Amino acid sequence: MTSAIWWTWWTPPPWRRAWVVSTLDGEIVDVGPWIPGDLVLCDLCSEPVDVRPVPVLWNTHAVCKACFHRMAGVDVRQAAARDGVSLT
Repeated sequence: MTSAIWWTWWTPPPWRRAWVVSTLDGEIVDVGPWIPGDLVLCDLCSEPVDVRPVPVLWNTHAVCKACFHRMAGVDVRQAAARDGVSLT
């Protein structure tokens, strides 16, 4: 079965902003506090994301293994293997 959901992989930097809100024109209107790179929560269910690199759906949503499987229809480890990505 081929998935119709597009995904990519993201390695968080050591520190980053918790959120950045911008307008459609790219103007930044709000930023969150600094957080460590090992703190990544699923954008769909708020559970911790415990694999690296982080699976990302639609180029915008970091997701946990369960949400990745539910949305993409494939196990995150199978998707990583297809893409030649080593998960930790």
